[in-house]
Amino acid sequence: MVQPDLTVVNFPLSQYDHGKFYLRKNADSDLAYLGKSYELPLNNVPVISGSYDIVYKHENGGTVPLNSDAVVGTAVDISTNPTTVNLVINIADLTPSYTLDGNPFPVSEYDDARVYLRRSGTIADIMLLGNTHDPSPAAVRVVQGSYDVMYNHESGIAVPQNLFAQVETGFAADDDKALPVTVTSVDVTGDFSLNNGAFPGSQNHTANFMLRDSTNKWDTFLLGQSHLTNEAVKIIPGTYVVLYQHQEGANVPQNSYRIVQGPVLLNASQQLNVNVEARKVSPQFTLNGAAFPASIYQSALFYLRDETNQDRFYLGSSYTANDPVMAVAGTYDVLYEHAIGDSVPINDRAVVDNVVIAP
Repeated sequence: MVQPDLTVVNFPLSQYDHGKFYLRKNADSDLAYLGKSYELPLNNVPVISGSYDIVYKHENGGTVPLNSDAVVGTAVDISTNPTTVNLVINIADLTPSYTLDGNPFPVSEYDDARVYLRRSGTIADIMLLGNTHDPSPAAVRVVQGSYDVMYNHESGIAVPQNLFAQVETGFAADDDKALPVTVTSVDVTGDFSLNNGAFPGSQNHTANFMLRDSTNKWDTFLLGQSHLTNEAVKIIPGTYVVLYQHQEGANVPQNSYRIVQGPVLLNASQQLNVNVEARKVSPQFTLNGAAFPASIYQSALFYLRDETNQDRFYLGSSYTANDPVMAVAGTYDVLYEHAIGDSVPINDRAVVDNVVIAP
């Protein structure tokens, strides 16, 4: 055990404008709390000796960097007692401006998005840059480094609907400078069919169709609904897959999260035609070649699950005759889940079969 001393220059000595410092061992999750920036210099903090990164996390105020998880010291050797660590944290003030298709974004909180900075190569160091409806955004203070710019829709149809979409990569925050956030868009209208015919026009038998960036699962948003004539959706150009999500009713596929089209490049305004191939299947379940017990108190449930482990939906129960289930054509595992009783297998999530539902 050693007791490192930490000194950091250029931080205000104010509890209303401060961050916290941590030691993180070898970039894993072993965090040792050092203290608050206004308590500097920090000393007599006992830790296990070793090599550590020094991590800064913003708490409050705008004079200190807004980073939520910034490595400000790398592979610091803390193996002697005392160990003195002196840090100079270089900061940059970035002043954003926002444009959509070459023009200012709508100056309305009802047509708005939030823009974030994310330290390049990380998933934890994320901070708010501002809102697109702000015509005169203030500068944001960050630890110097390389940042990606992320766009996140908040409200309205006049701005892209994307959620946490990357719109710039590797912006160099190496000095006080302007940060122009330039967003482009196209309008995509979804037209949806089921087995080359119309989906049910009833709100009691419906599904949602989502667009998801082909390389960014967080960027998933609504394209349209199966029972409606859908309006155009404004999106950031890119490559997407189309996801099907059951909402209500037995006359549409029951899939919970199925890719039904793509990847497809959407870099121009267009109508996107999506046809879903689906079939009804009539499940029958046996135990050791015979019928399961015909009792809810001695029963199990069955599900279909696709190869991504994301599309999982109810197929039927062991104790009763089951209605047909409509499913998107494809390959599925059949999952067995014990419900109650000791006369049926007690397995919790057992794959008991693999089936192909042909188009």
